[in-house]
Amino acid sequence: MQVSNDLSISYCNYLQEAYLVEFLPFYSIKASIRQRHPHKLHAMDLGLRNVVSLAHSDDSGHQIETAVYIELRRRFGENLYYWQDEGEIDFVVKQGTQITHLFQVVSEGLDDENVLNRELRSLEAASKQFPQAQLTLIAKSLPKNPLKLKCHLLPLWQFLLNPKNGD
Repeated sequence: MQVSNDLSISYCNYLQEAYLVEFLPFYSIKASIRQRHPHKLHAMDLGLRNVVSLAHSDDSGHQIETAVYIELRRRFGENLYYWQDEGEIDFVVKQGTQITHLFQVVSEGLDDENVLNRELRSLEAASKQFPQAQLTLIAKSLPKNPLKLKCHLLPLWQFLLNPKNGD
């Protein structure tokens, strides 16, 4: 069955109006670039998402990212974006005219040097674009040997329970 672009946009808008999903836009100063990048989708009720999902895995990485999104939305309102250049930054916070925070979310694997380096490379590349931004890496579990990082490293539970973390 083929669905027109207008119909799919209408359905997505209906889901958003019913607070079932939210769309995270791409950050760019230029409107043409923002329009070329797709929005990231976050289901606002993870339990409902799990019931209707056709996924064959638990997809915990996306669920953790969505939980962080919901908390950041509560803290910062609608001033959230994602950004991509050399790597993707999960959440960019814009306050006024400034990018103030960059958040990277990792579900697991920080003990693997390749995973840790990938996440840090993304944050470092973004920090060159947004030098005033506070860098935060949120992880489901911290690495066994935390290195001296140029960013805040927070366990997921602490970020979600303490409203001052990451601010």
